[in-house]
Amino acid sequence: MSLLEHHFNQVSQWGEERGCKVVMTFSDAAQEHAALAQGAALVDWSHTGVATITGDERKDFLSGLITNQIKRVTPECAIYAGLLTPQGRYLWDFIIAEQQMDENPRLLLLTEPGIQNLIGRLSMYLLRAKAKVSDASTTLGSLIVTGPQAPQVLTRLYADIDFANQEPGTTVAPEAGVLVLKDPRHAAFGWRLVAEQAQLPNLWERLQAAQATPVGFHAWESYRVAQALPRGGNDLEADITLPLEAGFLEMQGVDFTKGCYVGQETTARTHHRGTLKKRLFQVRWQEAASPKLGDIISVGEDKEAGHLTSISPAGGEALAIIRVSDWESGKPLMLGQTPLQVTKPAWASWA
Repeated sequence: MSLLEHHFNQVSQWGEERGCKVVMTFSDAAQEHAALAQGAALVDWSHTGVATITGDERKDFLSGLITNQIKRVTPECAIYAGLLTPQGRYLWDFIIAEQQMDENPRLLLLTEPGIQNLIGRLSMYLLRAKAKVSDASTTLGSLIVTGPQAPQVLTRLYADIDFANQEPGTTVAPEAGVLVLKDPRHAAFGWRLVAEQAQLPNLWERLQAAQATPVGFHAWESYRVAQALPRGGNDLEADITLPLEAGFLEMQGVDFTKGCYVGQETTARTHHRGTLKKRLFQVRWQEAASPKLGDIISVGEDKEAGHLTSISPAGGEALAIIRVSDWESGKPLMLGQTPLQVTKPAWASWA
């Protein structure tokens, strides 16, 4: 099952269980795309995975596992990080936030659906650490508010907080049980509102009243691909992708000064030596085509140059991991018989 199919199944179940259809009320396509580009878009993200880590050693436990500096995480600051194989290949990525729960603070790991494997992997490393890892996906969920007008919408909801000009990762707790954080990866990912699943319908209605436009997953995914924003499970493929290939550095997901973690040697070596052979690119085409995820991109006489990792539901555009030398060669890059226009993402910092 694809992430897209999983999303719609989960959202349908979410509404049915609560006798609430509000999360399925979306605008027409033109309004949705306008909200993402010019206004404030409201996206249901309640289907995704949430893990919690509690205990006195919750941060020490994670420190030697993840790609980013856990010491930066506070109730006011969230980070983006990943968990890799010992060979430096991607396994999971997540946003890590800290939530105060009376005298028992907890870490929240916000990630993709189906996190049983992540829970199992983290539990392998617990040993005698004073920490506990739990799956909170059925009790916690989140909504996304994004677009140029997102700060204004949030300020209408929480009038005593100025959401404009905040740094990525900024986190606030404006009401009981609700955490609002600016996505630490990229400004175009907007803000997350994390709360108990039972609170989400009310939050959804209040955000609509504050002039956020409901946006379906097709529009959001088209927007994400147009912005070349990588997603775990698509552009970051488990046991395959080196995270730096898919923008992990540009998405603020790695700290090269933090010390050892699983997969650190490969990640540091490829960065400092500049030896990455593949990168994430945007690809577009003019001719009629019906590509599938994983379709091969070729160069020259059918030499494989890369493959598609995300496809825009709007058509004509995708993301792909492509060998940099083939892109630099100037030779036509093809998807079957369809010529491609291949460009670096606007955020790419590599030469």
